Amino acid sequence: MNSKSLGASAVYAWPTAQVSVMYPRGAVTVLHKRLLTRAVLDRRAELTERLVAEYQRTAAGLARVVAEGHVDEVIDPATTRTAVARSLDVATPASGRHTNIPL
Repeated sequence: MNSKSLGASAVYAWPTAQVSVMYPRGAVTVLHKRLLTRAVLDRRAELTERLVAEYQRTAAGLARVVAEGHVDEVIDPATTRTAVARSLDVATPASGRHTNIPL
């Protein structure tokens, strides 16, 4: 729940992280509202599942944000403390004060 655009020096994610602007099902409901409304009622659930899978493959997901540089490293949850400590250790004073993100 942080990003480089909010001033983070390093961004880590666990392998199970879900990264997107919205949950896939919610995004599909908004993005494909007309298509879903026109779909035959008994096929709507199947169409929704197909669109959710496509959204997860193309617009969401950890692999995509890593490839785009929004996440520096995918870490094992057991190494979280070490990774954060290492980042704080190498952070320079020039990178600013290290506190919680602005809310």
